[in-house]
Amino acid sequence: MSIFNSHLQPLMHRLEEKGMDKDSILGFIWSMKSCVLNYPDIDCDQLNRKIQTMGWHDFQVDHSTLQLIMACFQPEALRN
Repeated sequence: MSIFNSHLQPLMHRLEEKGMDKDSILGFIWSMKSCVLNYPDIDCDQLNRKIQTMGWHDFQVDHSTLQLIMACFQPEALRN
């Protein structure tokens, strides 16, 4: 399964704009993939609690970032 689709670059840019270190972005995206594939109806509050348990203590996902994450991992996006 590939995460390289048209939504990946905007997501990476968004994470960098929000202050995430470039070296951490791909690892964070892989963690988000796990969350949204296992919990497709997850909201921001739930996702932020979940990522804290995964060790991402210094980052909070907002609604716009969650929308980009979800767009990256929708089943039709994964087929591209």
